[in-house]
Amino acid sequence: MGEQIFKRVGTNVRPWRPTLALVTTGIYAHLRNPMYVGAMLLLAGIAVALASDWLAILLVPTALLLHFGVVRREERYLEAKFGEDYRRYKASVPRYGWPH
Repeated sequence: MGEQIFKRVGTNVRPWRPTLALVTTGIYAHLRNPMYVGAMLLLAGIAVALASDWLAILLVPTALLLHFGVVRREERYLEAKFGEDYRRYKASVPRYGWPH
């Protein structure tokens, strides 16, 4: 579903390719990083399904690495590229789905 939204607005799906347009519809109208939230929920689900303490413990450094190493960097890139449009979007849509 996310891939269709990206193609509809004319931007790259692959995160290492340049962003050509902001995606602010669909799930992106409710949270700014649905793919990362989904990945973390999947990891948490696997940890529970396997009853793996170590996998559960790895959620914390993974979340920190994702937040500081990926999400914050992407936000700086998008703000530099789209300016006020991205700042408005960022102010109105929570990063991970819970209110600011």
